[in-house]
Amino acid sequence: MQNKMKYLLGVIFIIMGLSSYGRKTDKPENGIYYSESGSTWFEIKNDTLLFKSFLFTEKEHTLAICKITRIDNNFFEINSIGGSIFDFFKGISVTEEPSEDKNISTITFDVPNADSRIQFDILYYFKTYSAITENGKCTINVNHSKYTTDCHFWLRPIQYNQSNVEGQFFGVLQYEYPIDLDLKGGKNIVVRLPGVTDLMFEQFYLTGEYVQIVRGGIKWNGKVYKRSKSKRAPGMRFRN
Repeated sequence: MQNKMKYLLGVIFIIMGLSSYGRKTDKPENGIYYSESGSTWFEIKNDTLLFKSFLFTEKEHTLAICKITRIDNNFFEINSIGGSIFDFFKGISVTEEPSEDKNISTITFDVPNADSRIQFDILYYFKTYSAITENGKCTINVNHSKYTTDCHFWLRPIQYNQSNVEGQFFGVLQYEYPIDLDLKGGKNIVVRLPGVTDLMFEQFYLTGEYVQIVRGGIKWNGKVYKRSKSKRAPGMRFRN
């Protein structure tokens, strides 16, 4: 009798497995998917996934904009497709001025739309020069009396906010400008970056990440985000 019961249970489980095997989800259901803490959440609109947060900020903001592509049953790949992170160097201006000292170039960085302190680094002939902004500006003097090569720069935040209450950070900690600065001929340079804001460092770029459709929500990065029945996550509030 006991063996017969085991056999029947086995048949039932096989039938249940066959009924769900091969079942495909064309795309995740539109709506809001929230983390348990409520500090981070997804908003899915058709084939686009917006990763959002309002942690440590006055208003909710978008951290990443991703395209959703199905790769297998209930598994989808997400890749960033633009958004503010790509506007980091948008509107940059590089102004050249004559230098009184032909051996020294003064490079000034101006970030008018960022209140936080930002470190700028310049690599010039295997030597790194650094400075930190005060009131949105900083200046670096480069001695090129022995060399006439170009230089390039990158920037990074001095401090940053965690992306969730677990202390994880998904943002970018360094941005490198892809074009070299020409110091030949002895000149001063002013680099103005109006696209740099405090929130830029909290945004992040995703490539080749995967999400899984699970019962009642989506699983990403080892965490389950539940789908909200309303248009917002429980406990989520927007400030005007």
